[in-house]
Amino acid sequence: KQSSHGNIIERLQYIIESKNPSKRERSKTGLSPQDEPQERFLPMSISHTKDTSIEVYANINRLCDFLEKISKSNSSKLNGERKLPDSMKLGVPNLVVIPSDNILQFVLSLYLTDDDNLPLPFYHEILFCTVQTTIEEVDIFWRRVMMNPQTSHRNLFCMVNIESLKYEVAVRAFAEFKDKSTCDKVRNKEAEKYLYKLVLICAKEKERFSYLAAAFEDFKRSNIITNDTTVNIKTNLTKKLSLSRKPTKQDAWIIDNGKSRVKVVASNSVGAGKSLYINKFKSDMLKMGVVRQDEMDQAVVTVCIHGKQASEEDITDQLLRNRLTSLEHGVMFHVDVASTIQLGLSPILFKLLILGGVCNSSGKLWLCRNTDYYVVEITLTLNPNHIELDQFVRNFPIINCLQPKDALKTTADNQNHTIDLMTITDEQFQRVNEYLKRLKTGENLEEFLYKIEGQQAPQNQNNSIQDNIKYALQHCGIDQPSWCELRNFVNFLNNQL
Repeated sequence: KQSSHGNIIERLQYIIESKNPSKRERSKTGLSPQDEPQERFLPMSISHTKDTSIEVYANINRLCDFLEKISKSNSSKLNGERKLPDSMKLGVPNLVVIPSDNILQFVLSLYLTDDDNLPLPFYHEILFCTVQTTIEEVDIFWRRVMMNPQTSHRNLFCMVNIESLKYEVAVRAFAEFKDKSTCDKVRNKEAEKYLYKLVLICAKEKERFSYLAAAFEDFKRSNIITNDTTVNIKTNLTKKLSLSRKPTKQDAWIIDNGKSRVKVVASNSVGAGKSLYINKFKSDMLKMGVVRQDEMDQAVVTVCIHGKQASEEDITDQLLRNRLTSLEHGVMFHVDVASTIQLGLSPILFKLLILGGVCNSSGKLWLCRNTDYYVVEITLTLNPNHIELDQFVRNFPIINCLQPKDALKTTADNQNHTIDLMTITDEQFQRVNEYLKRLKTGENLEEFLYKIEGQQAPQNQNNSIQDNIKYALQHCGIDQPSWCELRNFVNFLNNQL
């Protein structure tokens, strides 16, 4: 449970201080008294018998030393230092109260600066609060912020949706914060050189119901989000999602035109051709040699998100069930979001795509790899509950899918629909459109016979992509057909012809 709650040492400290087992209890669990000679205990060799009793165990000090070395080798270290906005202060909490629809945009604006040396926020830097958040999680977050200032002062910590905490958890969380703020370990002269950076975010609609918002009222800051900020967020996020190194065939995201590890395929309605892009990505993995045909079932994993409320527990379990150690190359994760989803999706996508991990209630963590490619298929409706989600997903590199009639009218974004449009240029569509074109001009169809390539080429077979759509739309009999309906019409007529 290291990554879900931060450094393992912090968790050990919490357990030791809160539980504090007696000498008798330690002897039962295999933990030795601190005053025993350390030579009697191996530095890190733990094994279990069938009855789960520990045969060989490590001294707790040796164990902590071992874990500290692991922590120092952790890749989630900052080369630079994150900066707070000018209106905020170091060494104290900064309370920000903003509309709930703007929260994720504000969080992104804190981390997505123009400094190319700073990575996306780490999993341990942001805590999303829910009604399930425990005091243990909050306490470990406080420790992460304040108890190790020599290293954590470079990070920017953010607690999001503090109004969602249960009242009992919020009361204890404030008490723990005050206790750690006055701790000698934090207030010594050495620590005064390193001031932490902490932002607390509360939804404006529920501010008056939040205990922590009232408790930190004296630290409230003003905040304004502008359209320019949104443009900068999208630009900087696209840069940071594109790895600086040259992709290899081990990287599933080599198939992405912008070499981004994340792609969103979105539309405003169902049947707009999103699945055509997904199939195109799969075929590209084969063409570019990322996977073999016999590996496709393992190399493309679909994560389905259904129901009215998204569940991090369910998404994490689906990902863990598909954990593969036999594949040396990256995997394409197809996140299929049903149009019925109403709540809870935005924070989960933030964790998975920005922070790089999701966790279930048992502490099992899914961490994203740099070789994997995440494709989110989603339908963005005009539902008021989707305003925040719509804003958030449009920050990513996105493919906007349109219905055939809308795509025909839209020429400026034609490149975004090329895959959809190209599906109607094969022989069956050409045959249908050749007949429909001559039907419109009044030619005698009894004297015309379409021949496939290699025999007799049909006359005037120079239909553009737009012409193919136009002829099919005029005769399909549906006012606003989807790509699937249009294809079914052409398939049926082609068979008859």
